[in-house]
Amino acid sequence: MEMLIDAHLHLRDDVYVGEEGTPENLVKLMDEVGIGKAVLLRLYVPARKAIEELEEAKRKYPDRFIPFAYALPDFRESVLPLIEEAIERKGFKGIKIHAGVCRLEDYIVDPIMEMANALSIACLIDPAGDYENTERLARKFPNAKIIVAHLGQYLCKDGSLIDRFIDLSKTYPNLYLDISGVVLMEKVKKAMEEVGANRIIWGTDGPSNQPDPVTFTRQELLKVRELGFSEEENRMIFGGTIACLLGIEDTNI
Repeated sequence: MEMLIDAHLHLRDDVYVGEEGTPENLVKLMDEVGIGKAVLLRLYVPARKAIEELEEAKRKYPDRFIPFAYALPDFRESVLPLIEEAIERKGFKGIKIHAGVCRLEDYIVDPIMEMANALSIACLIDPAGDYENTERLARKFPNAKIIVAHLGQYLCKDGSLIDRFIDLSKTYPNLYLDISGVVLMEKVKKAMEEVGANRIIWGTDGPSNQPDPVTFTRQELLKVRELGFSEEENRMIFGGTIACLLGIEDTNI
């Protein structure tokens, strides 16, 4: 049986979902659903605070959480040394960039991407539909492993936009497709047919209390399982692809 890896899970405070997003409750949620590991993210706080909170979560649960450093520009200090230290000395496995918080223009994100390119590490980017800059980043930084969140845009109902991101991943082998927050599930099937399971990554974009974290997570699993992929394809989507991308071993349980 494959180990389930949620490749898009948020450490959150009570602004979002009560106490569901604490490290302790996230582990309880993962245990309830049968998720072995999770890529852990923290948004909407300064990069330093995000890294500190993620580092503490990893300290408490080193075998469960895979932290990604949050690349949010800060007028008070450069975030580049913080992220480099997190990657090279604190065991962080990647970087998270969110276009809903900072745009993907070259003068904002390219310094971070240059680091990712030099270190050949993963960047989970939520492009918020910004196809042009996603294409620019994929072309300019071929050694960066870019994971395109939500097939390009969260809860997107514009199938033609999703098609453009799928086509983009066919052009650039350094692009991977995150299928969290996708409502047009036929586009996940299209991505499987045209790109393949070794470039598709499952995550929940949780926790969510709609209707509750456990039910939400199970629904996110079920809607992909119902697509009828092969056992090997499911093994890759639900953990194998992200494990290979991040160099995680022992993915079987």
